[in-house]
Amino acid sequence: YIMLNTFGVLVIFIWIGQYSVLAVPCDQHFLCTSDVCKSTNLEGCGPKKCPELEDTECTHGRILSLYEVEDDYCDCCPPTCLKYLKEGEICSKIVPEKFPKEMCGPMLECQKGDNNNFVCLRMSPKISHCLEKLTNYEEKFVNEEVGIFESPPVCTEDGEYAPVQCYGTGLCHCVDKNKGVPIFGLAGSKIEAIDSKMECLCARYHQELIEMDCRLSTHYKGDSIKEYERSYDECVELGQSNFFKFGGFKCKSNGNFDVLHCIHSEDTKREDLCFCQESDTFKSEEEFLPRSKVDLLPCYQEDYLGPCGKIIQSLKDEENDTKKTWYGGEHRPSCSPDGFFDPIQVNASSINSKFCSDREGNKIQDFETTSSKAKDSMHCRCAMATKYLDSKLGIPNCCKNGNYECYQCQKGYCYCVDQYGKQIGLEVEQINLTNLKCQNCCTKKE
Repeated sequence: YIMLNTFGVLVIFIWIGQYSVLAVPCDQHFLCTSDVCKSTNLEGCGPKKCPELEDTECTHGRILSLYEVEDDYCDCCPPTCLKYLKEGEICSKIVPEKFPKEMCGPMLECQKGDNNNFVCLRMSPKISHCLEKLTNYEEKFVNEEVGIFESPPVCTEDGEYAPVQCYGTGLCHCVDKNKGVPIFGLAGSKIEAIDSKMECLCARYHQELIEMDCRLSTHYKGDSIKEYERSYDECVELGQSNFFKFGGFKCKSNGNFDVLHCIHSEDTKREDLCFCQESDTFKSEEEFLPRSKVDLLPCYQEDYLGPCGKIIQSLKDEENDTKKTWYGGEHRPSCSPDGFFDPIQVNASSINSKFCSDREGNKIQDFETTSSKAKDSMHCRCAMATKYLDSKLGIPNCCKNGNYECYQCQKGYCYCVDQYGKQIGLEVEQINLTNLKCQNCCTKKE
């Protein structure tokens, strides 16, 4: 697959298809697909029919593709159901001669127990941020210190943050797998997330690509670690709004993969290549067409670029036609990975002003600021919630720059929140609002 990082550096992993170059004979190539093997005359070389295993056949275990015999080498490691062991059950850290039949269940690992036997025990909260937060929530729940609008994090079997996290406010976000920080990808309610089959694979791919670039471009110059981390975070934040400047795989608004993608070519003499892709997988159709013939693809839609992506593409085309370099300037719109407008936009009539934008590029209510401090901390998450949160779930209290106010009130109770609108600490009755001691509150000017 070809992936472009946010700042235009081409990253090539594997692209098997009509443009690939076969470097080894088919029978020595792990991926023995039809495309790889069609150029060889070796008999019997071709993809093998792998057995299929439905999730319903492995309801209390995990399906893994395991190498069992030599015939599995050629692109066919059959799916195998490994039975989950429960907490406290005996396990083994020694790899058996034959492939394993069981494994410790979700968020469990094989550890030495009290009797020197190895048993499945809960993973240490120290090994992952998600498990640490989940353990803290469970301890607070036992001590009756959980807020009524708090919700526990959802962790994967391996202790990472699950791609989709829904907060007590009702919004569902795609999140970073390591820290659980919301990234691109939003649903207005749990029902919307379920109905749209929200999985966030594209949002995660896009985020990891940005982080990969920033790890390469951010250097430690002898300053403090905090300074390095600040530079890295700024790089990641900048990358979020540079998606359509260089191109890449396109997402849906909920963070899933879209079906039509066009990979940008740095060579002005060659057109971008476009192709159809099965939703939320990296499996693409055989046909790759130049952008000028994109309407011939079976998945083509007239508005495939999105309103913001269309503007960026128009500016690129103008640059190529006039042979002039386009620097963009402050008035270039910032696009999200779905081709719609980024939540934060610069006011075209006043470059010192930023406003919160909906997906179509329109200002959300009066969320706009010229304050340098407010612009630096601006993320518009509260403004986005007022626009896209299910109206039945209430309207949040926002700062002038579109961020969450430090406290929120609903159903007769008030409580402190973090920058993502998540409850912090216990709530108080609304008549006792002044008893709350919240941090990082916004001022009327900001």
